[in-house]
Amino acid sequence: MTLPTPDYDRRTRDDVVARAVAAVRERVPTWTGQDRTDPGRALIESCADMVTELRDRLDRAPDQRRLHLLSLLGVRPYEPAPARTEVVFRLAAPTPEPVAVPAGLEVATRPAGEEEPVVFSTVTEAVLNPCVLITAGDFTEWATGDGALEGALKHLGPCLLYT
Repeated sequence: MTLPTPDYDRRTRDDVVARAVAAVRERVPTWTGQDRTDPGRALIESCADMVTELRDRLDRAPDQRRLHLLSLLGVRPYEPAPARTEVVFRLAAPTPEPVAVPAGLEVATRPAGEEEPVVFSTVTEAVLNPCVLITAGDFTEWATGDGALEGALKHLGPCLLYT
């Protein structure tokens, strides 16, 4: 089974001819290009035949040859660059102390169907600070001990969350 040939250039022969005729009309306004027996039109159509043949050959060429031909034509690929994204970390359970996320920690996307997940690694260290509830209403203290505070909360009021 052969793989389908990708279309790198979807322009048809008529598209190439129309664009070339428009470019010539822009530079030579007196030339109409409507008459198919005009030598200029014949030259444009001959060039369009060669361009579409080159395009078809380029579409069928192996990747290495295609890249070599494109480099001869002056087309340069983009420089390789690492992928970047933003990552959101959430604590699974409350913690009284900040949690450090080290640089180089690997995180991955959720796999979609049969595809492998994309793996990223963190570039810098991050710190996840715990969320602390300061007030939520009237609190009556009963007892304190071992860093714990006991009491009753009445008349809920405005809440302030600090992270």
